[in-house]
Amino acid sequence: RGSATWSAYNYIAFVDEGYRRNPTVYACIDAKQTAAQSLPIILKDAQGQPIENHPILQWLQRPNPYQNLQQVIAESIANYDLAGEANFAKIGMRNQLELISLRPDWLIIESYDQNTGMPLRYRYSPSEQGMSPSVPYLRNELIIWARFNPLDRWRGLSPLHACAFAIDTLNSYASSNKSTLDNGVTPSGVLSTATTLEDESFKRLQTQFTEKYAGANNTGKPMLLEGGLTWQQTGLSPRDMEYIQGKRANELDVCKALRVPPQIIGIDGSQTFANYEQARAAFYEDTVIPTVNSLLSQISYSIAADFSLPRGAYLCVDVDAVAALEPRRAERMKVIDALQSISVNEKREGMGYGETDGGDVVLVDSSKIPLDMAGVDPVTGTGL
Repeated sequence: RGSATWSAYNYIAFVDEGYRRNPTVYACIDAKQTAAQSLPIILKDAQGQPIENHPILQWLQRPNPYQNLQQVIAESIANYDLAGEANFAKIGMRNQLELISLRPDWLIIESYDQNTGMPLRYRYSPSEQGMSPSVPYLRNELIIWARFNPLDRWRGLSPLHACAFAIDTLNSYASSNKSTLDNGVTPSGVLSTATTLEDESFKRLQTQFTEKYAGANNTGKPMLLEGGLTWQQTGLSPRDMEYIQGKRANELDVCKALRVPPQIIGIDGSQTFANYEQARAAFYEDTVIPTVNSLLSQISYSIAADFSLPRGAYLCVDVDAVAALEPRRAERMKVIDALQSISVNEKREGMGYGETDGGDVVLVDSSKIPLDMAGVDPVTGTGL
């Protein structure tokens, strides 16, 4: 008692205190979900060349009867950030395969391989009323997509661990704001008197104070004191507590942990990037695309045999088709086009185009000539 209290480190607490009650956490995860759902996904071979019209691409649009690809990605990213892992059960085989998303805290490791120490059997135990009994799974019947956890090799570590204090502090700010508004934006204080009040007088004063002065509806009412009573303010003002700066600092901590530029979710005064366009491109390039590629890599590896994927083939984001990265691509092409040390076809290849006839030549700026032709000694740098 008397000390700060913090949320318990568990999935339900993170969902309740973070995702459902904290607008910063919700906005960060929602931004990642929205961005990830719009990404184009392709299949590539071991050499990185696209594979067209493969059955896995059609199947991927509806991984299970209840969700399309976008819904699966959104749920997976939310669980990945809240629980540190997102897991799937593989139901059926080959073209009839279904990927069913599993709630992370309902999946437990039941036994381990005695030789390798790796998980051998899992058990999924839905605890909501009316749900089916627990279901056993072998390791190869599951897809486990987990963040690195130094304290538990087989379970993921939620990034909300790192910003749990910031989340609780932000929630306390909101609760404190609500209480302050309910009390007419009046800080806490004490009524004092030089004498001792009778029990009857004390109860009457307490009732009168609650009915006439407490609550938002009594904002602005003058306080009438009797019997030598005086009011002394004891609460600290938001300015004394540096409320605004403290709140923004905690919001930035949440953004750091979830790897979302603050400009993406509209935090005031965020000047980390020169402008929103750069922040958006960095968000996709550094956070969203690597996260989705990690998920797709895990799925590709787990279902390769079901769809007879060529050796080394993998699902990934088609980075060249991501609209948010268009400014970066335009800048890169401008740099390649300005190079004078490579041929036209090499430039076209770097830009993603095919070769052209007569393109194996190196073009140079015609205005540039050797120093000796300009009347300058190449050795001394002086006129001839």
